[in-house]
Formats: sequence, structure tokens, C-alpha cells
Amino acid sequence: MYTVVEHWTPTQLFIEASAQERESLFGKVGAAMPQLQAAGVTCLGWGRAQAAPNSTEHDWIAVWQMTSTAAVAEFFEAVAAAGWYDYFDQVNTLSELVPVPDALGQLMSV
Repeated sequence: MYTVVEHWTPTQLFIEASAQERESLFGKVGAAMPQLQAAGVTCLGWGRAQAAPNSTEHDWIAVWQMTSTAAVAEFFEAVAAAGWYDYFDQVNTLSELVPVPDALGQLMSV
């Protein structure tokens, strides 16, 4: 199982975008969802970032779960195709989640 955490902040382009431009962007995102779901992508949720120790400076997050590397690739392609990266300063975190003992073993070998 793969997990992607997106962290983003609106750019000046988004801030200055008209309601129609924003609706167009969000329409593209919504239109991609059924295909992504069929490919094995599940949205666990979006939210506004809150203050936390050692947190990122970004304002928003979304957490996604994918069933395969093919689903991960399709997800990132869909995000780019929607034009999302034009409107948001974004960083992504991708990981194949493993049980804690396995992760600790991986850390031990670093």
C-alpha cells in the first residue's frame, strides 16, 4: 500500500484567479476522481494545516492511498494534467507503508 501526502500553499496566480478560473481548476480535479478511484487511488481527506511541532510551512494537506506503483504514477499524472502545480506551491511525500517493526529495521540499517 502506498501513501501520498500533498502539502500546498496557494500561489499568487491562484490568489488572483477569478471564480471562473478556480471553478475550472476544481472541475478538472473532480472529473479525474472516478478514473483515479478505478485505478486504485483513495482520497483519505483534505484539510487546512494546523500548527504542529516541526511542521511544514504549507497551508493545506491531502492524504491519498494507492494500491500500486501504477496507481501512484496515474495520480501524479492527473494532478499535473489538471494544472494544479500552476496554482499551488506544493511538495509531496510518497511512501510504501510497512509495519513499525519493519520500518525500525530499515532505520537500523541506515
